[in-house]
Amino acid sequence: MAAPLADGHEKKKLAILSMRLRHTTGIDLARMLRRAQPDLPIILCVSGSEHPDQFIRKQAGIVAVIQKPFSHAELTQTVKKLLP
Repeated sequence: MAAPLADGHEKKKLAILSMRLRHTTGIDLARMLRRAQPDLPIILCVSGSEHPDQFIRKQAGIVAVIQKPFSHAELTQTVKKLLP
């Protein structure tokens, strides 16, 4: 996912990441995405006790956190708050 951002062809509007990923974490991927596109809004989806503290979220550029499982309405409301 970070490679298409790094090539500069298309600016992304939003990233929705899971905290748990196969080869990394949502926090680490968020940091990579923010380096490629500093103004990218990032939503992190967490489950159970996976709640990174506010400092780590801010450092990684995460602007919203949603608890899994979440409803379509909750996701829509969060996205609408972030996109003009």
